[in-house]
Amino acid sequence: MTRERVFNARCALAVLAALAFGTTAGFADRFGDVTVRPVAHGAGETHHGYRELLFFLENHSTRRTHEVTLVFPDRFYSWGSGAQIRQISRTVSLSPGSRMVVPLWQPPLPVYNNGLVRVLIAGEAPETISVDPAPHVASIGGHFGGAASPATVLVSRALDYDGLGRLLMSGAMGMSAQSAAGPPDAGSRRGITPNAWTPDTSAGGPHWIELDYDPPIQADQVRIRATSTLIGLDVRLVLTGVSGTNLLDQSFSSLSGGSGSPYDCELSFPRTAEPVKTVRLDFGMRYAGSISVDAVQLVDAGSGTAVWASKARASSEAWAWSISGSGTMTRLPGGAPLRSLLRSELPISEWSEYWLSYSAYDAIAVSASELRSARPAVLNALWHYVECGGVLFVLGPGEAPASWRRAGEAPLSNGRLLTAGFGKCFLLDAEQPGGIGAATAKAMMAALDDAAAMWRSLPDENTANSFYPVVENAQIPVRGMVFIMLVFVIVIGPANLIYLSWTGRRTWLLWTIPAISVLATVMVFAYTTLREGITPDVRMEALTFLDQSTRRAASVGITAFYCPLTPSGGLFFSAETEATALVQGWNHQSDSSREVDWTRGQHFRRGWVTARVPAHFWLRKAETRRERIQLEMEGGKLIAVNGLGAPIQSLWLSDHDGRIYTATNVAAGQRTVLLPSSAAVSTSKEVPLRALASTALGYSPWEKAAGDVLSLLTPGSYIAELEGNPFVENALGARSITSRSRIKSTVYGLLEPAGAP
Repeated sequence: MTRERVFNARCALAVLAALAFGTTAGFADRFGDVTVRPVAHGAGETHHGYRELLFFLENHSTRRTHEVTLVFPDRFYSWGSGAQIRQISRTVSLSPGSRMVVPLWQPPLPVYNNGLVRVLIAGEAPETISVDPAPHVASIGGHFGGAASPATVLVSRALDYDGLGRLLMSGAMGMSAQSAAGPPDAGSRRGITPNAWTPDTSAGGPHWIELDYDPPIQADQVRIRATSTLIGLDVRLVLTGVSGTNLLDQSFSSLSGGSGSPYDCELSFPRTAEPVKTVRLDFGMRYAGSISVDAVQLVDAGSGTAVWASKARASSEAWAWSISGSGTMTRLPGGAPLRSLLRSELPISEWSEYWLSYSAYDAIAVSASELRSARPAVLNALWHYVECGGVLFVLGPGEAPASWRRAGEAPLSNGRLLTAGFGKCFLLDAEQPGGIGAATAKAMMAALDDAAAMWRSLPDENTANSFYPVVENAQIPVRGMVFIMLVFVIVIGPANLIYLSWTGRRTWLLWTIPAISVLATVMVFAYTTLREGITPDVRMEALTFLDQSTRRAASVGITAFYCPLTPSGGLFFSAETEATALVQGWNHQSDSSREVDWTRGQHFRRGWVTARVPAHFWLRKAETRRERIQLEMEGGKLIAVNGLGAPIQSLWLSDHDGRIYTATNVAAGQRTVLLPSSAAVSTSKEVPLRALASTALGYSPWEKAAGDVLSLLTPGSYIAELEGNPFVENALGARSITSRSRIKSTVYGLLEPAGAP
């Protein structure tokens, strides 16, 4: 039975409920024998991942099978402003008297549409049905929704939406003055970011920010951390003491970067006579878009004391634009929210059985009672979502998969925090948000912000090939092309004319000029072909979390393609793979539209890869897998069988007693004797996938001899470096060849519990 048929069978009750009650679905339209009903789900914008469009289809005929194609949108509006999706489609076959749930997923690029879905029924005229798609990746600026993109939480219907909002929205305003309070949290991101204060760019000035410090300290330095360059900036510094008097009023001209960085600056002055309570930075009439303050630290260099601001207020706060799916532009007020809550319009009994449907949310909040009533397939999709990096808040006494407790468990004042693959699960004692304490709420907000921060840090097409090069030189061969053109100009012009005049055959110009032009074209094509060939280059690296006891695998990685010729068949990803194109959704300098079809897996049909332009995708994938490392005892020696489906280059394994073993060069299916190591296993109880990602995905090299790898092992786990990747597909398939493909993967695996069969 296919996955789609299994899904439809399990959703039968949900279909019947939705068709019987109009509360969770839109108005149905009937086209001949076929009824199409769009499902209304959570409103509000999302900023990354895949957004689901869901439809219920019913064939009323008792004799005829109908082939139905859904195309969204019916009409596409190109804004001429960067990467967009032109069309999302899917074709299904409806047998007589059948009902079917048909999801369409929008990858993380905007779709500017007319709010209609085209319905194509074989043998009948095209029809349309109205939908109200929530905006997805539609805000202007930056990656995947822009600098003001908030962390997004999906809230189930059983929870107190307003109460959870009050709990999670504390201090969550992007680009507001409060963004400059506390330690720096913008990471490596530069320019205007939601984690730094920026004045309103429509205000002429003067621009200033005041910061309060608790506790106040005597100081002789103010250190400014910014995300925009500070070099050449003029600033006036005013310090106010605990008595309310001004301790310092001094202007600093043409600032220079501190600590060798143009984003750090130290303002030094004589030590104040009393503790400083307030710091005021006045930037005057400078353009607001060039000011972006991440944090300000008050320092007493003599005593070594330093404190970050606790509160802040400013002359103004920046705003952003948001574009809805229909193209409506809305100005977001000063201090755009860093966290956003979206209420689910569906009861959990009708939630999707595909983890991709949840990938657009940084966190999901549900009650434990809802989870107990959810179908097993929905639970499995939620577990996959968490293991791929999502955050799950479970309110009320409840349980999570037992393997998550093995991966890491930490107590909270109001529950427990479990590490689950790349994500986290909060099991909270309180059944409603009002019973959650401040310390637990702070941990929840930190996990939520951390999940959203990753998406803001991804590169775009301008920096992706430097971050992750697929070819050494992706530049156009200018010198060779100029040489060919120079020869062409000389030959077709003076050389051709002089020779034909000398031989008395000037009438031959009628055919020599076209012939030389054709020859030059052939030479240019031959030169580029000989230089690069016609075979595409592929590079892919991924880190897979493999839980052998539950057979769930979650992979995070990056893949890149460089194709001398545009691949006519496009790219093919699995239906379980989230592929985020590393491009800007809002870019006045480019305009490219893309198409995706979900009929057989995930087919990126056109527009995703252009000839001689590197194309990069950030990948996440969750699925059930049977690959594993199998252990056996033979003659007092520990034997490992490579069941991972690819050759192992290096293997480090810790048994359940914490003893370390190693092996190298183990072919797929081969048995090998594990060699004991004297190294000690890590005492950490948390699976360190984030620490491993920086090396497994090629961000930084690891020193195996120095024990970096061994320090990441916990009892009952292993790390395997594979040649090839059995978990994440090569989207070009057979069109790429091994000699031009660099594909590696790293597996962090959890063995079955001790004593398990």
